[in-house]
Amino acid sequence: MDKATRPSVPLRIAGITVLALAGAVPLLLAAPLDVWLAYLRGARAGFEDIGLWAPFVFIVVSALLTAIGFPRLIFCVLGGAAVRCGLGRAVE
Repeated sequence: MDKATRPSVPLRIAGITVLALAGAVPLLLAAPLDVWLAYLRGARAGFEDIGLWAPFVFIVVSALLTAIGFPRLIFCVLGGAAVRCGLGRAVE
C-alpha cells in the first residue's frame, strides 16, 4: 500500500474517538440516574447543613482536590449544579 492510499494517523485517531463515543452512549443511557440523583440530594443536604459556610468550604475543598490532581472541570460542573439546584440562594 503506498502512502497516498493509507489513512493518516489523525484520521485514524478521529475514527477511534468516534467509535469510543458511540460505544459510550449505550452505557450512559443504561446508567442508574436515580442513584446519581440520590447522591446529589445527599450532597445538597450536607451543604445546606453547613449554611453560609458552604461556598467557602466548596472553594477550599475544590482547590485542595485540584491541587492533588483531580480535574477542575468536575468542580465547575458541581458548582454550577449546586447554584442551579438552589444552594446559591444562601449567597444571593
